[in-house]
Order: sequence, then C-alpha cells, then structure tokens
Amino acid sequence: MKYILFSMTILAFATMDVNGQKNNFSQLLFGVNQGITASQLDFGVTVNQSLYLGYQGGLFLTYLSGPGIGVQLECNYAQKGWKIQPDSTESYSRRLNYIEIPFMTHVIFGKQKSKLVIDLGPYVSFLHSEKETSNIADSSLDYIGHFTDRNFEFGYCVGIGYQYNTKAGNFGFHVRYNNSLTNIFTPSAELQYFASRNQSLGISIKYSIKIF
Repeated sequence: MKYILFSMTILAFATMDVNGQKNNFSQLLFGVNQGITASQLDFGVTVNQSLYLGYQGGLFLTYLSGPGIGVQLECNYAQKGWKIQPDSTESYSRRLNYIEIPFMTHVIFGKQKSKLVIDLGPYVSFLHSEKETSNIADSSLDYIGHFTDRNFEFGYCVGIGYQYNTKAGNFGFHVRYNNSLTNIFTPSAELQYFASRNQSLGISIKYSIKIF
C-alpha cells in the first residue's frame, strides 16, 4: 500500500508538470476547515463498538497546476477513538487527540462555479494526548489503563466533496475516510489483539481564498 500511495503521488506531480506546460496555469489557495469525526478501532477481529464522535479542524494549502489538478497539504487537529458498552451499566471509551498532516492529490471536476472535488493520498499523525473513560469493573479489556505504544501513525485518506466558487472565496462541504496502516498497541502477552488501527470518517465545511 505504501508503494501504491508513493506511485500515485509521483504520478500527480508528473501530471501537474504536463498541465503546467500546456496551460501555463497555476493557483495557490489558503483555507480553513471545521467538522466532526466518527471513528473506531480495527482490532483485526469482530468487536462490538459504537462510533466515537470527535472534533476536527485545521488549515490547508492547495496548489493547482492546471484548472482541474493539483496537490493539497493540510495540518489538522483530529480527535479519534473508540467506544465500547458491554452492557447497560458499563461503558468504556478512549479519546486520541492527533496533529494530522495529509498530503493529497487534489482533483476538481466542473467548469462553472459548482465543482466536484476528489482528494486521495497519504497522511501522518502525531499523538498529542489521550484520555480514557471507564466504569468497567473486571479486566476483560486488557488495554484498560494501558497507554498507546506508538505515538506516530501513517495511513491513507480518500475524500469527496462539493465546492462553490464566489468572488468572496470558495465554500465547500467534504467527506473523507481515513485508514491507518499502523497499530497504536504493540501485540504482547498482555495485549491479546494483533491489530489496533484507527479508522475514521470525517465531515467538514471548508472555506478558501486565492493567494495568487
């Protein structure tokens, strides 16, 4: 998967270069995004979970080398986690607060003010803090009280959105899926799960302005 994402990034740059030579078109945009995330943890086995709702928001730069192709770099604050409720009286949840940096191929469809936007590419995340909430009496969940072993996360993201361009700036609505390729826990005799990868779906509104 890492090689596929790397190849796609190289292809995006190559496409940008060709478009730039043909159209002599370039734009740089700066924007902000605000939204929510719905996430869970992939344990590699079936675990009954509820979606954990959190906040996401940040800044982004979009460079367009042609009217419909470019790259986008973001820096976001994103809350992920998971939530389990074994019965009506017990519950467990953990919130993971990340600084997340996606670098994506940015494709735009549409010649009028209304645009369809598709983003695809890798991301890296750095764990800023975590918070655990539990009222479970027994220790059947072996990760209770166990801090995450890995503060660095690498994965891929793919998203689709709608953008409307005006003289006052570009307004948009975006949906994105993030899938981690790294585990937050290291499998051991104490931790039974061989997988522990973050998965999240984000919904956000966006606003950007043209710098040049």
